[in-house]
Amino acid sequence: SQTYKFREVDVKENPVPDSITCLVVPGPTEVFSDWELYQIDQFLMKGKSLFLVLDAFNEIMPDQQMMAYGAGPTYTPISTGLEKLLSHWGVGIGESYVLDEECFTQRIPAEMGGGESRIWFAPMIQNRNIDKSGRFMENIKGLVAYKISPITVDAKRMAETGLEGRALFRSSERSWEMKAPINLDPRRISPPDSSDEKKSAILAYLMEGRFPSYFAGKSIPEKTPDQEASGENDASGGATGSETGKNPDADLARIEGSDGFIPKGKPGKIFIMTSSEMIKDTILEGDGRSPNDILVQNVMDYLNN
Repeated sequence: SQTYKFREVDVKENPVPDSITCLVVPGPTEVFSDWELYQIDQFLMKGKSLFLVLDAFNEIMPDQQMMAYGAGPTYTPISTGLEKLLSHWGVGIGESYVLDEECFTQRIPAEMGGGESRIWFAPMIQNRNIDKSGRFMENIKGLVAYKISPITVDAKRMAETGLEGRALFRSSERSWEMKAPINLDPRRISPPDSSDEKKSAILAYLMEGRFPSYFAGKSIPEKTPDQEASGENDASGGATGSETGKNPDADLARIEGSDGFIPKGKPGKIFIMTSSEMIKDTILEGDGRSPNDILVQNVMDYLNN
């Protein structure tokens, strides 16, 4: 906020205003309609930028009674529809968390027995695993990640689109993935014995170039009367539930064409990071001085040219 004015944008109702240069999508949990995806797609086609912070899972805490019996949180996969846009451009998000032997170590108070506990799902990102090819990353020497998922890259699709991409930071070579069922109790986690199960994972990715529209060759979405009346499919980052099991292409059967469609965009940018915890007070210190604070600010500056 020292540099930018932030404004809430409701893509359910209207296109993104032209005054916006970078659209931040912070941890959505509900399904975007095709109308909403079209607004995001066409915003990017104008040569603008997307700052996407996407989670693979929705963490649902048990009620107090269940917690009293020792129940922990449950993790349900999140599917917002953004996945089909990203797949069209050559990237995906793995349904897993990245755990790492190079992780944050928490000191245990003496009254609780003392010692240390390794927080396996909080990878410590070393300098060697941070891309320094862009000036905005030069002064980032180390980071901490938290409850973060791997990013997959389809090299063939990237080549077809002509887009450029690079991994901004990765986990260490001693990291591995935890897939369902998810249990993040550090006492129940241990690294796999086989080195074959360990490999570095991409945790943040930057794409640049002239993006081809996901809707090229398809009918152009319009708001449907039932959606306008009910306000359904609100893609809110503050929602607590995840709508699953819906056919992501169902809306395309009910849509019509419109003017002004951009099939291939002006040069634009997309930043993807796979944990909304990375932009919360869990990780950010708020004074703008920590490496994680600087990363977010520098990326925002780069996306805004």
